[in-house]
Amino acid sequence: MYIYSLSMIAVFCLVNVALIQLLAKQARRVGLVDRRSTEQYPLIGGVCFFAATVGLLSTLEPLLPFQSQYIFCVTVLICLGVIDDRFDISYRYRLIIQSFLAGIMIFGLNIKITELGDLIAIGDITLLYTSHIVTLLAILGAINAFNMIDGVDGLLITQSIITLVAIGIGFTLSGNYQEMVFCFATSAILLPCLRANIGRWGQKRKIFMGDAGSTLIGFTIIWLLIEATTQESGQSSIRTVTALWLIAVPLMDMAHVILYRIKLERSPFKPDYNHLHHTLIGLGLSEAKTRTTMSLIGIYAAGFGLWGEITHIPEAVMFFVFLMAFALFCAFKHYALRRVSRNCRGR
Repeated sequence: MYIYSLSMIAVFCLVNVALIQLLAKQARRVGLVDRRSTEQYPLIGGVCFFAATVGLLSTLEPLLPFQSQYIFCVTVLICLGVIDDRFDISYRYRLIIQSFLAGIMIFGLNIKITELGDLIAIGDITLLYTSHIVTLLAILGAINAFNMIDGVDGLLITQSIITLVAIGIGFTLSGNYQEMVFCFATSAILLPCLRANIGRWGQKRKIFMGDAGSTLIGFTIIWLLIEATTQESGQSSIRTVTALWLIAVPLMDMAHVILYRIKLERSPFKPDYNHLHHTLIGLGLSEAKTRTTMSLIGIYAAGFGLWGEITHIPEAVMFFVFLMAFALFCAFKHYALRRVSRNCRGR
């Protein structure tokens, strides 16, 4: 099985490479390009990743519970994302569709967060009537966290690969090999997108993932995380607190940005330049160094989360350390944003 799976993964990585080359010209013809850049790079990364992933799922044995329903959901998401990339639709419509898909997961498939674990050392926190709301917020939060982090070439993809590989390791440790194959396969399929996104094939072949890509990745990751933390057999692959560590960078950045916008009495949904990648660039780092720095932080965070999972560090301790890390993150962002603001005024 594994030899066949590996060969199919290799085939669809090559399919992704071919799709990137073929769809780039078509995207320019129909206006599916990034209008904010003078080069107007094609926004096809998400479409290529979607096509290769669905193609892979169609050729292998089922890798996911409710695989056909997952394919339906991501098909809706990719269509919504392409429309948004082309016509820039309101965030309200995006939230409505995303909430609809979350409803399918929660009410149609019973994929939901039912307990949070022993986060505060008083025993397992079981969600009763709030389970649906917590799951909805988790799905919307993950989708938009990965969407918000897509601001530097290659950053979204590197963070996604780190998270997918870490989730795959979690599935491996618990013996859920089908889900493990899916995690590693999607990570591999993203590699051609990464090379094209950072311009390794030349500026003329450079592409962006677009909102279609970032929302698809965020949805896929939260689907996997909920599956990993709530296995039907009663034994989860990873604990809920571990899931926080696996998406620590996009999650912390989104949380800080939203809190900062609310503090300034701005809409939480109005884009700005206060994300971590903007801040690091404002401090003088290049895009490549910013991507490397944030990737290393993501690797350390995911590694720490998996280490805590493997060594059975108490959940309350892991959660307390996560909160302390978030406090340090906020303190750094506060200092850095003030410094960037002073530098801008001094010019």
